[in-house]
Amino acid sequence: GDIQTRGDVASRDALVQRCKKLGLDAIIYSEELKKPVNLSQSPRYAVIADEWDGTDNHKYSNNELPNGPIIGIADSPNPRFSDVAACGFVNVVSGNLYYAVREQGAWLVPRYLYGGTKKEPLQTSGKTNLDGEERVIADTIMLGNLVPHFLDYVISFGNVQAKSYAAHLALVASGGYDAFVGADNCTTAPGKRRTAEELGPLYLLLREAKGKGNKVGGTILDWNGNDLDNELIGLGEKKVFHFVAGATPQIAREFVV
Repeated sequence: GDIQTRGDVASRDALVQRCKKLGLDAIIYSEELKKPVNLSQSPRYAVIADEWDGTDNHKYSNNELPNGPIIGIADSPNPRFSDVAACGFVNVVSGNLYYAVREQGAWLVPRYLYGGTKKEPLQTSGKTNLDGEERVIADTIMLGNLVPHFLDYVISFGNVQAKSYAAHLALVASGGYDAFVGADNCTTAPGKRRTAEELGPLYLLLREAKGKGNKVGGTILDWNGNDLDNELIGLGEKKVFHFVAGATPQIAREFVV
């Protein structure tokens, strides 16, 4: 399954200690916690995190491939995707911060880690149909033996399989790519599952990013064509997902109809 480094453990411990110091009335769900951590007897909120997305990149890519922490805050202790009120991802390679606040928008702060403060609104490509010119990321690791069904999309423009879900979702939210297809079907690493430590927080990034040329922005659908909006994130139960993140609901739906 996924590897764990000392950095993952340090980030996990820092997250828990920071939440305690802030006095958050919350339960913490994360990739690195063996079970959720309750900060109160009756929490009002949930913190959802992947303490370090792209650990493999961090360990092996000489700081060339994207990696960094993801966090989301939801206003329910057992949150649905629609309950996430704020989220963020910092790519430590570029220094860029991507973040969103529910009903207030989604932004990029270029080179945030290096002192950048100017924010830019995120805008998806606005693409609504598959016409042979779409730019698609396919998660060839988690698609497993389903990869042949997506080869045409992978080959057309080259697959930017950067092994960082946060980077993939950020690329769709910011207009670089039109769709990102993922699944819970890993056939090479037993035990590796597509749980929602990245999708849960960053669903909001897609939803708050406006679409270029139209008002409708990004979304994430399951393979039955249902918006994840009302789905439980389910990290405590290790709930898994097959999904399409799209620049618009229309292009995401074209993969599942």
